[in-house]
Amino acid sequence: MSEEIRGNLEKNPKEKVNGKKVPDYREEWIKSANKYNKKKAHPFCNGIQMDTHHLISGKALSEIDKDMQEALIDKGYNINSLSNLVGLPSSYKGACHLGIQVHRTGHTFKSNQFSEIKASNYHSEVIDYLVDIAQDIYLCYGTTEVVEPKREIHKKHMDPISEKLLKRILNFSLPLTKVSEHFNKKNKIYIGCANSGKVGELSKSITPCENGKNGHRGEWDEFKGYTPEVQISFGTSWSPKRGI
Repeated sequence: MSEEIRGNLEKNPKEKVNGKKVPDYREEWIKSANKYNKKKAHPFCNGIQMDTHHLISGKALSEIDKDMQEALIDKGYNINSLSNLVGLPSSYKGACHLGIQVHRTGHTFKSNQFSEIKASNYHSEVIDYLVDIAQDIYLCYGTTEVVEPKREIHKKHMDPISEKLLKRILNFSLPLTKVSEHFNKKNKIYIGCANSGKVGELSKSITPCENGKNGHRGEWDEFKGYTPEVQISFGTSWSPKRGI
């Protein structure tokens, strides 16, 4: 009889899980993005710097009550499953080019750049989703299934939350930073990166990027002292999906 597989709620666990060292989630995501790029272009492989974002965040999971934490582990939930990961631009230039929220800061702020949102806490939003399905978490089956998306805790309960969070990030109803609306191409005036490199400069700017919605094709997406191997060659439209 197979032993039940336990889950993992830490991005970088120090201990082995199910007797094995946990793979580095960033490396696994990069493998997935590279595999995708062999058939269709992926921005990460075409000049745009990207972070790997956990949709259901580690901070949120660390703040739920201990009973729910233990239930998620017992049922086999893995925060580092590709089904909970998505690539988001890590630079303002990349976010400007794609028209997608930039992945910066701790995803909490007191008010956005236009004072339209007085306060936002991404992790609290995640916790609210988890609390809503608490009973389902406690009652669902444990697993011996190695493939995470086939586990009941993933397929029926947690992965749908990851998908809801991603949709809200993409439609800008769940801001990650106080400058999130700068990158919304549906706005009549598209500010984008405003030719700035710092959040302080960007949050004070209402001057649109010189490139506007035409993007930064042919430019180097330099950020934090690192320059990708190639210039930006990706198109100006991208709809991120979980796992890539």
